[in-house]
Amino acid sequence: MATILDIKLNRFDRVYRAGDTITGTVVVQDPKGFSFKQITLDLEGAIGLQLSAKSVGLFEAFYSSMKPVTIINKRTSLAQEGKCQRGESTFEFSIELATDNQLHETYHGVYINIQYTLVVDVIMGALKQNMKKSIEFIVEAPESKSVPVNAAKLNIIPASVERVHKGAIPDFRVCGKIDNLNCDLRKPLTGEIIVDKCDDPGLASIDLQLIRIETCGCSEGVAREATEIQSVQIASGDVCQGEQWVMPIHMFFPRLFTCPTMSSRNFKIEFEVNVVVKLANGMVIAENFPLQLYRQGDAAPSSNSTRRNR
Repeated sequence: MATILDIKLNRFDRVYRAGDTITGTVVVQDPKGFSFKQITLDLEGAIGLQLSAKSVGLFEAFYSSMKPVTIINKRTSLAQEGKCQRGESTFEFSIELATDNQLHETYHGVYINIQYTLVVDVIMGALKQNMKKSIEFIVEAPESKSVPVNAAKLNIIPASVERVHKGAIPDFRVCGKIDNLNCDLRKPLTGEIIVDKCDDPGLASIDLQLIRIETCGCSEGVAREATEIQSVQIASGDVCQGEQWVMPIHMFFPRLFTCPTMSSRNFKIEFEVNVVVKLANGMVIAENFPLQLYRQGDAAPSSNSTRRNR
């Protein structure tokens, strides 16, 4: 049986905020026991930036300026020269999530990643291989300011379609509303869609497409990429027409793949939602709405308390 090194956090959902104290236990399991020189725990947070394949040749200078940006880096010693007994040995830790820098929310994107990890290192003696284990935790950055409601009307008609010869598209109208484009990440995006009319060949589907726009930049230029996060089908097939047939919009924002809209000197993370109407003849029409995402603040629990997953 090989040696097993693990990190166990006291908060089951691994969600923390600035000023919280992260507590847990480092567990070492070994069938024979061994001596070590030191056990350390590092708290690391960094922003990773990279270019898409199509931008590599355009901005070669990016490679010298797109190194990971450190948000936080703390080290604490858990044990000096000692021995792990046969079986299981535990080392409790406590480290504060505090820094002079701003703590951005955890975000897993395509070209931008914001990650926070705890890394334990077991430094062994001469001729013995050191051991390392890391675990990611999630950082939330709620805002206390109030954000006004920004509702939007939806109106997709043949005139919305560009560069189409007259008669190549059926007469149709898809209307409705999005209740608020300033969205609290804890709550769903809501609204309604109505197919007012649609001549033959009719509709194939209506989808709600959530898009992230990641921008990496420096003095040499800017690389901007839009990628899909998720797509939610609102309607399938030639649905009932008329204002009395209302289809609700209800889309939750996925954790890790979304975060508050942010902009800094080196990068931007923005979000949009597309209402995509697909006709039975294969034509696709979309209306785009920019979103302003944020996380509304509330009373944060103590470090050792538990919190329901949202």
